[in-house]
Amino acid sequence: MEPSSRVTIRDVAARAGVSVATVSKVINRRYGVAAGTSARVQAVIDEFVGRQHSGAPGARGTQTQSGGAGERVLGGGARA
Repeated sequence: MEPSSRVTIRDVAARAGVSVATVSKVINRRYGVAAGTSARVQAVIDEFVGRQHSGAPGARGTQTQSGGAGERVLGGGARA
């Protein structure tokens, strides 16, 4: 994947070896995902974000606040 291409939820699911629904649950911090699976999905997201922003120091992932809960966002504000 080229650094400038957008990462989709399907890209994350394929790399992590899980379903799109599982990635969605991890991103939205829903129940029903084993801790190890959640960690694996988050590691893949972090890997993709690092690739997208490899030329911008400190610009990896960002955190936003929504209803009092932190929500991981993939680079540039686009969710997986």
